[in-house]
Amino acid sequence: MEFIAVISSITLAAIFIIACINKQMSQEYPDSPESKKELNLAKRLFSILPKLFITVVIFMSLTIIVPSTKTMYLIAGSEIGEGIVVSETGKRVQEAINKKLDEYLTEPE
Repeated sequence: MEFIAVISSITLAAIFIIACINKQMSQEYPDSPESKKELNLAKRLFSILPKLFITVVIFMSLTIIVPSTKTMYLIAGSEIGEGIVVSETGKRVQEAINKKLDEYLTEPE
């Protein structure tokens, strides 16, 4: 997902730069047929920019909002661990461990 967002951003920047250069070149030589072609190309490129900008915003938003796989595993592990500790068996294990620790602490050396 992050790769797509980066590629979209680079593409957006490249199209914007090319469109600006073409528009500038067509304004320098307004009467030549090539400048008219460049102006048409610039207009077409500028018409693509809003769609590409929306795509970049969507992918960047998804990259920011959706957590990574590692984070998802950490959340799942935390929830499972909490479920075990809160369960009846988990409470009994805690009590047994605490009793054993109390025995070790109260034994004379």
